[in-house]
Amino acid sequence: MKPFRGSPRGENDLLKAERGVSFEQRVVTIEPGGLVPDVREILDDFKAGRLTCVATKADPVTPKAAAGATSVKDQRINMRSSKLNKVADMRRKRFLNWGVALSLAMAAVAGAAAEVETPDLIIRDTTGSLPVATFERLATKVESTLAEILRFWSADTRTREWGKIVVEIEKPLPKATSSVFLWGKDKGKRARIVKVYGGGEYPHQLAHKLTSAVYPNADKLIRNMMGEASELRFGNPVSFPMCGFKTDEWAMALLQTGAYIPLAKIGPEHEDWGMEMHNGVPQVKDRARQHTCYAEAGSFGEFLVETYGTEKMKQFNRLSSKTPRPWQDAFGSPLEKLESDWLGALKSKYRGKGDRVELLAELLQKNPANACNAAQEMAK
Repeated sequence: MKPFRGSPRGENDLLKAERGVSFEQRVVTIEPGGLVPDVREILDDFKAGRLTCVATKADPVTPKAAAGATSVKDQRINMRSSKLNKVADMRRKRFLNWGVALSLAMAAVAGAAAEVETPDLIIRDTTGSLPVATFERLATKVESTLAEILRFWSADTRTREWGKIVVEIEKPLPKATSSVFLWGKDKGKRARIVKVYGGGEYPHQLAHKLTSAVYPNADKLIRNMMGEASELRFGNPVSFPMCGFKTDEWAMALLQTGAYIPLAKIGPEHEDWGMEMHNGVPQVKDRARQHTCYAEAGSFGEFLVETYGTEKMKQFNRLSSKTPRPWQDAFGSPLEKLESDWLGALKSKYRGKGDRVELLAELLQKNPANACNAAQEMAK
């Protein structure tokens, strides 16, 4: 079985006529299970513009498909390795994004760091140690989660303005499973970066932080209200601050134990949320306050989404760039009225249904800094 097959002359003619590429440019098909003899050849072809797309034998590149193939400029597959001559495998995974099929080619090399680029994302294994199959599933998870988020919020990724969203799969943290959004540098340019720490194939807060990347906001309350609305629908229910329960239940437990913090006292900075910055990455300083703020933001944000809709939330986010927390302009009421309506709705919802709330209240009273971890253990 030959690992490479050049496209017929007619396909190159079509490519030349439809897309203005040179006669030497080729479409490469990788047979199922076929090995790449030298990954340097692929890298050279991508760089020189001779390689248009990659397909499997089960999905041959027809003239029609070739004409509509994603360009190298739009979808580039980068593969790094210190041992380029020891390629172990080559795999392909199809992404579905708004109904458009995207091809994913992966190189499994000893000590390699894999990277996949789509029209909206750069997904990178910074550990260099993930098995190919695991990285494929994670990359697919990231792509599908972003697609769900964009549909829910009727949004786009604004890649022309800010570039692609970079998702970096990092080594797990010693005591936490989480994801972080931050502005950073990627290949010398300012970029939106989501770092994923642990969680296996079900990352924690991935949907939340991808939403923050789509709607970056300097105000942490606004970011987290929108982020948790996405995590609730498309994320991992065991992730912080839900921890296997609902943020509404946590908010009720906080009220019951007297640990509730009025929303007006939750500021826009990390320090207001029991956190502080270290080397550009937020770290927890006060776990109990952090959980309280996140849970309240999640519950309140969900109330606003359910009551006023996503368009109002997006308007609130947009207006906040000029006016800090424009509650009245976006929702027609001041914060005090919105907060009162939210808490009233919660009390009505859980009247006579407080068993789970009582359980969380006990965890908060026993050890507020460890309440989330304890709840996660119960939810397993």
